[in-house]
Amino acid sequence: MKAFLMFIALLLGAGMYAQTNERAITAKFFQLFEQDPAQAVDYVYGLNKWIDLKSDAVLNVKGKLNQYRELLGAYQGHEFIAESRLGECFSVYVFLAKYDRQPLRFTFEFYKPKNEWIVYSFQFDDNFDDDMVEMMKLDYLTTKKKE
Repeated sequence: MKAFLMFIALLLGAGMYAQTNERAITAKFFQLFEQDPAQAVDYVYGLNKWIDLKSDAVLNVKGKLNQYRELLGAYQGHEFIAESRLGECFSVYVFLAKYDRQPLRFTFEFYKPKNEWIVYSFQFDDNFDDDMVEMMKLDYLTTKKKE
């Protein structure tokens, strides 16, 4: 009986990380992020067998997220901003995480080598406002040329 229960627990645990699409992965990430950002980072990087969760790079990401959390105040939720695709196997999703002081941009790059999506790259930054200004300038110039 113990062996059977252990088998069921393993199946349920494995299912936690098997997500079918990018939206499900990001939804789970932000659900975990609200409670424990480090656990959310482990989850998202844990989807890629090529990433060592104990590496300095992953530990650095967790440390930076904690620093931002201290600087920006309480987490107030997130908003989906954009999606872009290259064929059927690569996509990028961008979100804004809202904090008391200012938002952070979260960028998820996904790759689907076979049947499962993996996180190819995950990053966050607070410099998105510069990008926004550049996009507005480009949009303005494009609109001016049409007139």
